[in-house]
Amino acid sequence: MKILFFINALEHGGAARVLVTLSNELASKGHSVSIIADIIYQDVNFVVNNNVDLIPRIKKKYKKYIKNFQRLNGFLYIRKTIKKIKPDVIIGFMPRNYFLVKLLTIGLSIPVIASERNHYHNNKDLYEYFVRKIRTAQGLYSQT
Repeated sequence: MKILFFINALEHGGAARVLVTLSNELASKGHSVSIIADIIYQDVNFVVNNNVDLIPRIKKKYKKYIKNFQRLNGFLYIRKTIKKIKPDVIIGFMPRNYFLVKLLTIGLSIPVIASERNHYHNNKDLYEYFVRKIRTAQGLYSQT
């Protein structure tokens, strides 16, 4: 199975640790695993299996440009990369990443799974609250 994980960075945090652990285990079981993350600006501080393909969120050549230009090109690059990989499933780690990858896969018929490492009622961020409510309304979120 081709599995694509999508996260901000692999520098620190519980979500990154869980993602790397899952990726390593799935790759050791023979699955094709790729991770899209910010590996240009931030270090990867977890040991990633050699069979896991690490893909930057933006191309290195765009690093010198302003952030908004990087984001736009990053979005186009991510969509192009998803089309190239043709994963069987994409797992977006954390609400912002899930929502972004869900938008970037419109029309691609690839299932997108949301994985969150926060308490459901942690509503400090209005954006994350909004994404949680949409997922819950669509039956895409389990509060167990």
